[in-house]
Amino acid sequence: MDIPERPTRRQRERGCFGVDLGVKHLAALSKPHHSDDPSSLFIANPRHLRRVQKKLVKAQRALRHAQKGSAGREKAIRRRSSSGW
Repeated sequence: MDIPERPTRRQRERGCFGVDLGVKHLAALSKPHHSDDPSSLFIANPRHLRRVQKKLVKAQRALRHAQKGSAGREKAIRRRSSSGW
C-alpha cells in the first residue's frame, strides 16, 4: 500500500485529534468525530462475549424444551455446542 507523503485536502480540513484505546470504549477521541454530534467522542466497543452468551442462553432454552430422543433435540444439541463456547 502506498502511503502519501502529505495529508489530503479533506484530512487537512478535518484537522487532528488524539485517540485513546480502552476497554469500556474501543476508543475515546480528544474531540468529537462529527462536530454536530457530541456523542461521537466515544467509539463503542463491540461486545462479542455478551452476544455469544445470549446465543448460548437461547440454544439452552431450545434444548430444554426438546423431547428426549428426537431429531429436534439432536439439532438443538448441535446448535448449543456450536454457539461460540
